[in-house]
Amino acid sequence: MIAYPDPPTDLPTPPTATRVDPDAAVAVCRDVTAEDRPRRPAGRSRPDRCDRGSSPVELAVIMVGVVTLLGLVLAMGMRWLAAQAALAAAQRALEIAQAPDGLATDAAATADRLARSSKAVTDVTTTTSISTGPPGDPATVTVTVSVTTVLGTTVSRSASGPALNFMPQRGPHQEADGAVASTGQGQAFAGAAP
Repeated sequence: MIAYPDPPTDLPTPPTATRVDPDAAVAVCRDVTAEDRPRRPAGRSRPDRCDRGSSPVELAVIMVGVVTLLGLVLAMGMRWLAAQAALAAAQRALEIAQAPDGLATDAAATADRLARSSKAVTDVTTTTSISTGPPGDPATVTVTVSVTTVLGTTVSRSASGPALNFMPQRGPHQEADGAVASTGQGQAFAGAAP
Protein backbone atom coordinates (compact mmCIF):
# COMPACT_ATOMS: atom_id res chain seq x y z
CA MET A 1 0.00 0.00 0.00
CA ILE A 2 1.28 3.47 -0.89
CA ALA A 3 1.34 6.07 1.82
CA TYR A 4 0.55 9.62 0.86
CA PRO A 5 1.79 12.58 2.88
CA ASP A 6 -0.76 14.62 4.79
CA PRO A 7 -1.75 17.91 3.13
CA PRO A 8 -0.36 21.04 4.72
CA THR A 9 -2.79 22.67 7.12
CA ASP A 10 -1.55 26.25 6.80
CA LEU A 11 -3.03 26.84 3.28
CA PRO A 12 -6.13 29.05 3.05
CA THR A 13 -9.33 27.38 1.97
CA PRO A 14 -10.56 28.30 -1.52
CA PRO A 15 -13.71 30.43 -1.75
CA THR A 16 -16.95 28.56 -2.26
CA ALA A 17 -20.32 29.64 -3.56
CA THR A 18 -21.64 29.98 -0.01
CA ARG A 19 -18.86 32.39 0.99
CA VAL A 20 -19.10 34.74 -2.07
CA ASP A 21 -21.57 37.61 -1.90
CA PRO A 22 -23.29 37.91 -5.34
CA ASP A 23 -24.16 41.58 -4.77
CA ALA A 24 -20.53 42.39 -4.14
CA ALA A 25 -19.48 40.75 -7.44
CA VAL A 26 -22.10 42.71 -9.38
CA ALA A 27 -21.09 45.92 -7.65
CA VAL A 28 -17.45 45.31 -8.54
CA CYS A 29 -18.38 44.75 -12.20
CA ARG A 30 -20.39 47.96 -12.33
CA ASP A 31 -17.76 50.11 -10.67
CA VAL A 32 -14.83 49.01 -12.83
CA THR A 33 -14.29 51.20 -15.92
CA ALA A 34 -12.05 50.66 -18.93
CA GLU A 35 -9.31 52.85 -17.41
CA ASP A 36 -9.30 50.84 -14.17
CA ARG A 37 -8.75 47.46 -15.84
CA PRO A 38 -5.22 46.19 -16.11
CA ARG A 39 -3.83 45.88 -19.62
CA ARG A 40 -3.51 42.40 -21.06
CA PRO A 41 -0.69 41.36 -23.33
CA ALA A 42 -1.53 41.62 -27.06
CA GLY A 43 -3.02 38.51 -28.59
CA ARG A 44 -4.51 37.24 -25.35
CA SER A 45 -8.13 38.03 -24.82
CA ARG A 46 -10.33 36.73 -22.10
CA PRO A 47 -14.00 37.47 -21.67
CA ASP A 48 -14.81 40.03 -19.06
CA ARG A 49 -16.50 38.75 -15.91
CA CYS A 50 -19.51 41.00 -16.58
CA ASP A 51 -20.08 39.39 -20.02
CA ARG A 52 -20.63 35.91 -18.66
CA GLY A 53 -23.97 34.47 -19.78
CA SER A 54 -24.53 36.94 -22.62
CA SER A 55 -23.69 34.41 -25.36
CA PRO A 56 -26.89 32.35 -24.87
CA VAL A 57 -28.95 35.54 -24.95
CA GLU A 58 -27.27 36.68 -28.16
CA LEU A 59 -27.77 33.23 -29.67
CA ALA A 60 -31.47 33.30 -28.76
CA VAL A 61 -31.93 36.70 -30.44
CA ILE A 62 -30.06 35.58 -33.56
CA MET A 63 -32.00 32.30 -33.77
CA VAL A 64 -35.33 34.15 -33.61
CA GLY A 65 -34.19 36.20 -36.61
CA VAL A 66 -32.99 33.11 -38.50
CA VAL A 67 -36.25 31.21 -37.88
CA THR A 68 -38.27 34.26 -38.97
CA LEU A 69 -36.22 34.53 -42.16
CA LEU A 70 -36.73 30.83 -42.91
CA GLY A 71 -40.48 31.23 -42.35
CA LEU A 72 -40.61 34.13 -44.82
CA VAL A 73 -38.69 32.16 -47.41
CA LEU A 74 -41.08 29.23 -46.95
CA ALA A 75 -44.16 31.46 -47.28
CA MET A 76 -42.82 33.21 -50.38
CA GLY A 77 -41.90 29.87 -51.95
CA MET A 78 -45.37 28.46 -51.31
CA ARG A 79 -46.97 31.56 -52.85
CA TRP A 80 -44.75 31.30 -55.93
CA LEU A 81 -45.54 27.59 -56.29
CA ALA A 82 -49.27 28.30 -56.00
CA ALA A 83 -49.05 31.08 -58.60
CA GLN A 84 -47.26 28.77 -61.04
CA ALA A 85 -49.82 26.00 -60.48
CA ALA A 86 -52.73 28.43 -60.99
CA LEU A 87 -51.24 29.89 -64.18
CA ALA A 88 -50.48 26.48 -65.70
CA ALA A 89 -53.98 25.26 -64.84
CA ALA A 90 -55.60 28.39 -66.30
CA GLN A 91 -53.64 28.12 -69.55
CA ARG A 92 -54.45 24.43 -70.02
CA ALA A 93 -58.12 24.98 -69.15
CA LEU A 94 -58.21 27.83 -71.70
CA GLU A 95 -56.97 25.48 -74.42
CA ILE A 96 -59.82 23.10 -73.64
CA ALA A 97 -62.47 25.84 -73.37
CA GLN A 98 -61.33 27.45 -76.65
CA ALA A 99 -61.93 24.30 -78.67
CA PRO A 100 -65.11 24.24 -80.78
CA ASP A 101 -66.55 21.39 -78.72
CA GLY A 102 -64.87 22.41 -75.42
CA LEU A 103 -66.99 22.40 -72.29
CA ALA A 104 -66.52 24.51 -69.16
CA THR A 105 -66.86 21.39 -66.99
CA ASP A 106 -64.02 19.66 -68.86
CA ALA A 107 -61.86 22.77 -68.51
CA ALA A 108 -62.61 23.00 -64.77
CA ALA A 109 -61.83 19.30 -64.22
CA THR A 110 -58.51 19.60 -66.06
CA ALA A 111 -57.58 22.76 -64.15
CA ASP A 112 -58.40 21.05 -60.86
CA ARG A 113 -56.28 17.98 -61.67
CA LEU A 114 -53.35 20.06 -62.90
CA ALA A 115 -53.35 22.49 -59.97
CA ARG A 116 -53.67 19.71 -57.40
CA SER A 117 -50.70 17.87 -58.89
CA SER A 118 -48.66 20.23 -56.73
CA LYS A 119 -48.98 18.90 -53.18
CA ALA A 120 -48.90 22.49 -51.89
CA VAL A 121 -52.42 23.23 -53.21
CA THR A 122 -55.45 22.28 -51.11
CA ASP A 123 -58.37 23.99 -52.86
CA VAL A 124 -59.00 24.92 -56.52
CA THR A 125 -61.79 27.12 -57.90
CA THR A 126 -62.18 27.53 -61.68
CA THR A 127 -64.37 30.11 -63.41
CA THR A 128 -64.90 30.05 -67.18
CA SER A 129 -66.59 32.93 -69.00
CA ILE A 130 -67.28 33.54 -72.68
CA SER A 131 -67.89 37.09 -73.83
CA THR A 132 -69.06 37.91 -77.33
CA GLY A 133 -67.64 40.88 -79.14
CA PRO A 134 -68.91 42.84 -82.11
CA PRO A 135 -70.36 40.84 -85.02
CA GLY A 136 -67.66 39.18 -87.06
CA ASP A 137 -65.18 38.98 -84.17
CA PRO A 138 -64.73 35.71 -82.32
CA ALA A 139 -65.90 35.38 -78.75
CA THR A 140 -63.31 35.73 -75.97
CA VAL A 141 -62.87 32.90 -73.48
CA THR A 142 -61.50 33.74 -70.04
CA VAL A 143 -60.54 31.13 -67.47
CA THR A 144 -59.70 32.16 -63.90
CA VAL A 145 -58.17 29.64 -61.51
CA SER A 146 -57.90 30.38 -57.77
CA VAL A 147 -55.81 28.05 -55.64
CA THR A 148 -55.32 27.91 -51.87
CA THR A 149 -52.04 26.63 -50.44
CA VAL A 150 -51.50 24.55 -47.31
CA LEU A 151 -50.43 27.79 -45.57
CA GLY A 152 -53.79 29.41 -46.37
CA THR A 153 -52.59 31.77 -49.12
CA THR A 154 -55.00 32.19 -52.04
CA VAL A 155 -53.65 33.06 -55.49
CA SER A 156 -55.67 33.69 -58.67
CA ARG A 157 -54.42 33.65 -62.24
CA SER A 158 -56.35 34.20 -65.49
CA ALA A 159 -55.82 33.28 -69.12
CA SER A 160 -57.91 34.51 -72.03
CA GLY A 161 -58.03 34.07 -75.76
CA PRO A 162 -60.41 33.86 -78.69
CA ALA A 163 -62.88 31.03 -79.03
CA LEU A 164 -61.76 28.78 -81.86
CA ASN A 165 -64.17 27.90 -84.64
CA PHE A 166 -63.56 25.46 -87.46
CA MET A 167 -64.00 27.24 -90.76
CA PRO A 168 -63.12 25.38 -93.93
CA GLN A 169 -60.69 27.26 -96.10
CA ARG A 170 -61.93 28.28 -99.55
CA GLY A 171 -59.28 27.92 -102.20
CA PRO A 172 -59.07 29.30 -105.75
CA HIS A 173 -60.14 25.95 -107.24
CA GLN A 174 -63.53 25.92 -105.56
CA GLU A 175 -66.58 26.65 -107.62
CA ALA A 176 -68.92 29.47 -106.80
CA ASP A 177 -71.82 27.20 -105.79
CA GLY A 178 -69.72 25.72 -102.96
CA ALA A 179 -68.70 22.43 -104.55
CA VAL A 180 -65.17 21.52 -103.62
CA ALA A 181 -62.69 20.80 -106.42
CA SER A 182 -60.54 17.69 -106.33
CA THR A 183 -57.42 17.60 -104.15
CA GLY A 184 -54.13 19.11 -105.23
CA GLN A 185 -52.62 15.73 -106.08
CA GLY A 186 -55.51 14.83 -108.36
CA GLN A 187 -55.23 18.16 -110.13
CA ALA A 188 -51.51 17.72 -110.63
CA PHE A 189 -52.04 14.31 -112.25
CA ALA A 190 -55.03 15.54 -114.22
CA GLY A 191 -53.03 18.49 -115.52
CA ALA A 192 -50.15 16.27 -116.59
CA ALA A 193 -52.26 14.08 -118.86
CA PRO A 194 -52.96 15.50 -122.42
